[in-house]
Amino acid sequence: MIKGKDFNIFKIQASIFTPALQFSQTQILGSLVNKFSTLFDGAPLSIPLPQDAPSDIPRLTLRDGNGRIKFEIALSRANFFIFQKEEAIIDGQEFFKLCLPIFEEYIKLSNAKVGRMAIVAVNILKQEAPGLIIAQHFCKDRWFSNAAPPENFEVHFHKKCEFSGFNVNNWFRCKSGFLVKDKAKVIIVEEDINTLAEDLAAKDFDLSKITNFLRDSFKKQRELLETYFPNNEE
Repeated sequence: MIKGKDFNIFKIQASIFTPALQFSQTQILGSLVNKFSTLFDGAPLSIPLPQDAPSDIPRLTLRDGNGRIKFEIALSRANFFIFQKEEAIIDGQEFFKLCLPIFEEYIKLSNAKVGRMAIVAVNILKQEAPGLIIAQHFCKDRWFSNAAPPENFEVHFHKKCEFSGFNVNNWFRCKSGFLVKDKAKVIIVEEDINTLAEDLAAKDFDLSKITNFLRDSFKKQRELLETYFPNNEE
């Protein structure tokens, strides 16, 4: 049986959505690179875009030299990523230790209003027949036992709910796939908890609320992974 503890975190993304800010590309780039020089030691990418370009296109991208850390800045949102590299395990506490000070500095530099937040975790588990295993896990045998076993399979769960004092969308997506690097077949579980888009203009989350939301949501995602793939099943 597949167990939640068997999955490895492949990627975590935290996002803040900024319906209002004072954006100075040169100032933000210089300040962030200077303050976080030991982290962002890769070549930055700064794209001069016309004022009428879509607001969700990144203007600035900062990276570490290993391609493990990335911070994207657009007018309407900022995204912080950490990726699995080689066999290094992604640790949630490391993620927040890196992410939160960068969000704090960016909000100060841009005087941004944060109207929405999201955290996305992508988990993977190598399996020889991921489509069949997912189908067997979530479906009754009678739906596929008399037909050719599925090579690929995908299932989505979504609900709107109140969580930790926030109104959120809670997405759980499980599908078959493969890793580009070594072509290994995998089960992919993507978990996405985000505050509501319709509340964007009305909300203004400070750093303490951002911190609580991201930490609580990440913990909830780990719990949900083990709910859908229980560790105690044989």
